[in-house]
Amino acid sequence: MLPNYNGGENTGPLIVVFLSFATLVAGLAIYVFEPFGTKWEKAKVAKIEQQQNEERSLDNKH
Repeated sequence: MLPNYNGGENTGPLIVVFLSFATLVAGLAIYVFEPFGTKWEKAKVAKIEQQQNEERSLDNKH
């Protein structure tokens, strides 16, 4: 993409190509890695339960 930058005359198409490529890569990354999938949800619930159990145990000691 960078060699096509000729004194500013190709700036619009350059930006469109860059944004399209960035969107494609981001979409593929989300599809492949599933950052908010079932594993993430289970880990989040386990963390919340652990925090609640720690708070209860501290309350029971006092």
